[in-house]
Amino acid sequence: HHSRHRDEPGGGLPSSNRLYYPLLCFLSCDGVRVMRIAMVFFSVSLLSSVLPGRAANLLTNGGFEEGTADKLPGWTSLGWGESPRRDAAIVHSGRYSLRVPGYGGVASTLVPYHGGRVVVSGWVRTRDVVHGKRPWNKAAFQVISCDAQGNPVGHSDVVLLEGTHDWQRYSATFRYSLNVAFVTIHCHLWGKETRGTAWFDDITLEMPDKVRPHRKMDLEQATVTVELKRDLGEFRHLWIGSDVGYMDRVTSPTQVNAMRYAHRYGFRYVRMHDCIHDPGIYSEGPDGAPRYDWTHFDKRIGAVVDNDMVPVVVLETMPPPLATHDDGRSWTNPYPPRDAAAYLKWQHLVRELVRHCRATWGEGIHEWYFEVWNEPDARGYFKGTRAEYFRIYDHAVAGAVAADPKIRIGGPGGAGSTWIQAFLQHCDSGANDADGTRGVRLDFLSWHVYTVGVGIPVFDNLYRNLEAVREVLDTFPALKDLPTLITEWGCSSSSFTMHDRPYDAAFRAMAVRAFMDQGITYAFPFALGEGPPHAHEGFQGGLALFTKTTIPKPSFTMFELLHRMRGKRVSCRSSNDPVGGLACVSPAGRTIWVLLYNLIEDSRHDPYSTRVTVALPDLPPGTWKAAKSVIAPGICDPWVAWHKMGEPKVLTPAQRTALLRAATLPPPEPLLPKNNTLRFDMPGFGIAFLELTRP
Repeated sequence: HHSRHRDEPGGGLPSSNRLYYPLLCFLSCDGVRVMRIAMVFFSVSLLSSVLPGRAANLLTNGGFEEGTADKLPGWTSLGWGESPRRDAAIVHSGRYSLRVPGYGGVASTLVPYHGGRVVVSGWVRTRDVVHGKRPWNKAAFQVISCDAQGNPVGHSDVVLLEGTHDWQRYSATFRYSLNVAFVTIHCHLWGKETRGTAWFDDITLEMPDKVRPHRKMDLEQATVTVELKRDLGEFRHLWIGSDVGYMDRVTSPTQVNAMRYAHRYGFRYVRMHDCIHDPGIYSEGPDGAPRYDWTHFDKRIGAVVDNDMVPVVVLETMPPPLATHDDGRSWTNPYPPRDAAAYLKWQHLVRELVRHCRATWGEGIHEWYFEVWNEPDARGYFKGTRAEYFRIYDHAVAGAVAADPKIRIGGPGGAGSTWIQAFLQHCDSGANDADGTRGVRLDFLSWHVYTVGVGIPVFDNLYRNLEAVREVLDTFPALKDLPTLITEWGCSSSSFTMHDRPYDAAFRAMAVRAFMDQGITYAFPFALGEGPPHAHEGFQGGLALFTKTTIPKPSFTMFELLHRMRGKRVSCRSSNDPVGGLACVSPAGRTIWVLLYNLIEDSRHDPYSTRVTVALPDLPPGTWKAAKSVIAPGICDPWVAWHKMGEPKVLTPAQRTALLRAATLPPPEPLLPKNNTLRFDMPGFGIAFLELTRP
């Protein structure tokens, strides 16, 4: 069983760190299968002694003090590459550390996982580590999550290092699906081509939480009670935006066609990354004087506005003439300004950008959102400190507001919620680097939510993230009613086959319920169309709502169904997992909509069906007609048709037409209400949409 939402508003949250790496290629190696058997054997004794909520080190021999050259109690060789050894010459503490002289390393004994947080820490030192074939192949300190058979199902990185570093302590906190039965620590050099030496010492793994009980799980049946007299307020269409990735993609046929399609179903906002460096706005003359070129910027913003959409302009990244460093990439430069003069030039740059937008698009820009940076808390997007980001934010606000006081500007657009408390503190009363006052304007708070980076999704991360942000906001009276924008969200932040399948539609519906429960202003699902230039025309597990040739995935079809629901949101309570949903009554009271999802975390589970009873105890008297539409594996599931075609990467017109047909909702199936009740079988990993009408 696994975690799920509350039945009524007030869902949950800390967010997991966003991970972008593919699932470990070595998880299927023969050496790991040997290691897996050994770890399962050694974990039997732990299973009877480890209690959930115990905040002690659950690893045996975390300091590598015990053992011999060939045997380390509590650890097993990963079974490939050079053999790691204890090292008495270079240690962090005690008599020994673990020395990994090349490709290879060790895995800890499996530790049973009962839910809650996994807190991992350890000391790592490296010398001359050069990454391998893939950029993430480095000295790696990782947590591997495993199923009940000890099979690896995902990984979480505590740290990945290259180069030479002295001893430093690294720590991280993770939370896993309750489909995860064990976790294990890997200390290794990752990848056959990786070179250098790494040392590890004083490794700890703790599970400090007393795990709270979760709702009952019953795959066979569920009762959903819709209380029409329990008014939960307006049924807000908070999902009506999406992201195209880097700004230069927005003019591609993929994104333009996706915008036009999405607009028909109420989508309104389009978010674009890197609206500063990517369009080449800023350069300097020989004397250091600023030069502005709006050609590419105007074309890209125009692609959004001309399709009746509203831009979300992400003010990033730093033009090389202003930055501490230049990566040499034309589309991004994630470094902070180099000095006080550069911060002032950044401020003037943002001022000129807003002035230009106002002169070109008029007062319509007051509907736009200007978001300062994208994921500054992720090293891939910002290579500065938190304090440097605050300075960037201060000067961006000063420049933008000087150009037009009525615009909406905010941030931080974080990869998670870890910076939010410090950011709110800064905006509330921190030193403003732009004008020397205390506090800085904040028109909206933004961040991102993904349930997992790699592996089995962890729905609890979604709820706990939302709860954590709400708890922090409530400690700032002047800011607690700020608009809240989740400017990216999804199931997994990495490629995942289920993004193409009805599984993702069910997840998106579940997430929308959580956002409604927590009063989120907007939550823009990531992403719109398959954006990267190398994306092929078929299905590839990307996060987008449309394929490259604008085949709507089941997720978008679910948003089409949500678009029909207007009026008053009413209570919709399920007796047990895995079923949940949303309900709505039209303003005239003559139509009732119920959208249900049936979803467990582990997509590898055997197909299942749940007998659902929908009770409407206060259904007004009269003649009601009911109909049911379904999105489920094999139904409104174009991936299946593509798979049967042989998974072509370039589609013929006939193939695209066939996929569009497969993506279309089948005609609704009539249902007969009886005693204010509807009963039907609902496939797992899917959506059931009910519409009840009366004359």
